[in-house]
Amino acid sequence: MKPSITVFFPCYNEEENVEKQTLDVDSVLGEIADDYEVVIVNDGSTDRTAEIADRLAAEHPHVRVIHHPHNLGYGTALKTGFLGARKDLVLYTDGDNQFDIHDIKKLLPLMREGVDMVVGYRINRQDKPLRKIVSRVYNRIIRLIFGLKARDIDCAFKLFRRSVFDRIEIKSERFLIDTEILVKSKRAGLKIVEMGVTHLPRMGGKSSVAPGDVFRTLHELSHLWVHIFAVNWKKLILSSLVSTAFIVLIVRNIDFRSFAAEIGKADKSYIWIGLAAYGASFWFRSIRWRLLLIPERKFRIGELFSGIVIGWMANNVLPVRMGEVVRAYDFGRVHKFSKSLCFSTIVVERLFDGLTLILFLALILMCVSFKPVINQVFVLGILIFFSLFVILFYLVAGRALGRDTGIYRFIDNFGQKYLKAEGQFVISNFLKGLEVLLQEKVMLAVLGLSVVVWTMEAGMYACFIQAFHLDLPAYAPFFILCIVNLGLIVPSIGYVGTFEWFCKLALLQLSALDPALVTGYAVALHATQYIPVTILGIIFFIRHNFDVVRARDEIKVTALGD
Repeated sequence: MKPSITVFFPCYNEEENVEKQTLDVDSVLGEIADDYEVVIVNDGSTDRTAEIADRLAAEHPHVRVIHHPHNLGYGTALKTGFLGARKDLVLYTDGDNQFDIHDIKKLLPLMREGVDMVVGYRINRQDKPLRKIVSRVYNRIIRLIFGLKARDIDCAFKLFRRSVFDRIEIKSERFLIDTEILVKSKRAGLKIVEMGVTHLPRMGGKSSVAPGDVFRTLHELSHLWVHIFAVNWKKLILSSLVSTAFIVLIVRNIDFRSFAAEIGKADKSYIWIGLAAYGASFWFRSIRWRLLLIPERKFRIGELFSGIVIGWMANNVLPVRMGEVVRAYDFGRVHKFSKSLCFSTIVVERLFDGLTLILFLALILMCVSFKPVINQVFVLGILIFFSLFVILFYLVAGRALGRDTGIYRFIDNFGQKYLKAEGQFVISNFLKGLEVLLQEKVMLAVLGLSVVVWTMEAGMYACFIQAFHLDLPAYAPFFILCIVNLGLIVPSIGYVGTFEWFCKLALLQLSALDPALVTGYAVALHATQYIPVTILGIIFFIRHNFDVVRARDEIKVTALGD
């Protein structure tokens, strides 16, 4: 059965190419289809493109032209073509004759039942080296941000079912449109296949891509990211304002030359030892997480380590500790495991982290007196973590022991009344993961490992104290550790600002130190924690082929289950 197909191409000042391109397309389609059309989208050309296109439309019955009154941009020209297509299948290419239209014969057989689009990737791309490098970098960035697996995202040789554009809405006006189409198609669950296509050198005219288009594309990319992830602006703005406020407080009255000098004088050997201690703390975190998951399944330590690092990376780049949810989603997806149960074990981890820090700080406060602000941090920590422990324990005890506790009864009634079966299943799995709180031996082991985890991290703080030649008491690493990490409850972006401010607060409680030295210590410590974990997390992120577009849709209470 011959296809019903529209082939269109945008043209902007392509008087040297439009006639050959049109005749080539018309000739090839005439061989493979009876019901076809060739559409020239003239994007406000100022040369003879419009005149030539009108003549071709008059001479060839399958050719028609759509004119823009002025140049509206590449993305808008493609939208015009998609909306103006009248046939069942739609293929677009560029109007510069750099693609062999005969390759449509290779794409059509792949448009079988269940396939929504066939996208080309350029074999032996015939562009200048700089443009190929920029394109390669761009493709890697897009694959990382949006989880796309397409080999050549901006290849202008793609075949679609026309119905695709009833399911996705395109907003890009310039060169981001290929990315937007693929991202939104994947998000909509459309089936995409790939095929290599021939790329030819440009024989006439000149490219309309200008340096300014790079910045416009980045601007559109930021808007697309916001649209896809539906960022909670209230949380994002709040976190950004908090970080900014704390940064202002930190740098106020700082001599930046002294600050740079103090960092330069730091003993780098101690910094490397501190980084090793920090890495070891992640290994012990992995052992602890394994203990919490053993009642359901045994995992290898390496598998858990990569999941934890991905979560830390996401915490570093997303507001309000979204990394905990990202970690649960990623681990559950990769290992075919209940995401909600996984998330509940992470909640238990955070609970024991807080309780361990409170324990450390309580032991220090029994021996040393500080200003009221430290007592306030301590009291706040007790209120948060002990209240959370009591609530979770009371909740899970009511479920596991058949007791009709008020909290459990409320959640059970809420689920049955307002949630579908999937939502009730999610809540059930979440509560099932919390049942580990009832296992005394496991909880004692988790508490012991939490002490080890935070002792290893305190070792990093101690190494930095030595690196910056600070004369502080023996308990100082634990004290700074507690104040910083309890302070990080305050929402911020990647803990920037809050980490440094609470670190500075703790240090100045211990000794009358030079503010530049204190700030240098805090910034260097945070950077050493932040940068390696973020880079390693991105590497694991790529290896796991983490689909952040799908994650955005699934990271909701009713989608954290199996």
